Amino acid sequence: MKTKQKVLAAIGFTALAVPQAAFAQRDELVVTAERREAGLQTVPVAVSAFNASQIQDLQIDATVDIGANVPNLQTYIVTANAAAFQVHMRGSSIQNPGLNTSESPVGLYVDDIYRGRMATANLDLTDIERIEVLRGPQGTLYGRNTIAGAIKFVTRKPGDDFWANASVGYGSWDTYKVTASVGGPVADGFAASAAVLYHDREDGFLNNPTLGTEPGGFENFAGRLQGRWYGHDRIEATVRAW
Repeated sequence: MKTKQKVLAAIGFTALAVPQAAFAQRDELVVTAERREAGLQTVPVAVSAFNASQIQDLQIDATVDIGANVPNLQTYIVTANAAAFQVHMRGSSIQNPGLNTSESPVGLYVDDIYRGRMATANLDLTDIERIEVLRGPQGTLYGRNTIAGAIKFVTRKPGDDFWANASVGYGSWDTYKVTASVGGPVADGFAASAAVLYHDREDGFLNNPTLGTEPGGFENFAGRLQGRWYGHDRIEATVRAW
């Protein structure tokens, strides 16, 4: 009887030790919510962040897809055009995001460059390193139009590691999407990268025989070039062209 009690105690101790060891090995995501690099668990801001693998697994292919993966954030395309989308956060929103004069209470940033109009903010995404959603108000760090929060897209920076990848997808309404990117070191302390995207929807949601158009169809092409110099311990410079 005493022997059985010792065996059960040993089994219980082992079961508790395994999850603790696995938790200790988990890597923490580094974010720049405070305009500086810090671990996600140590930033004193309410942040939802996704790395490159999570973005791919969750199929966040465009800006509008973020709302389905972040609590208290709603995003959807409006009827004005496929490039415009509506965003709600913390009870704040904008009534007519398709207008050129409309300004959203949620700031949108691509590599810390502010995009002030929701009429052209539903961006096709490719070669994204990280997405950060900050709940507001964020006026101290990010300025105007961030009373409800901010959404940040951080593209992948070229560095010492070489990469090359491509993808092809096909969907409803005769839609297909092709993406490709390549990057890596060019010289000592200098790296470069290039990314391209082609997204086309041949068939719209309906056919308008009077005008000969199919509302909902579109054709998008985008490209990005980056050059990064990091040959100094304290100074780094990145040049981007879209």
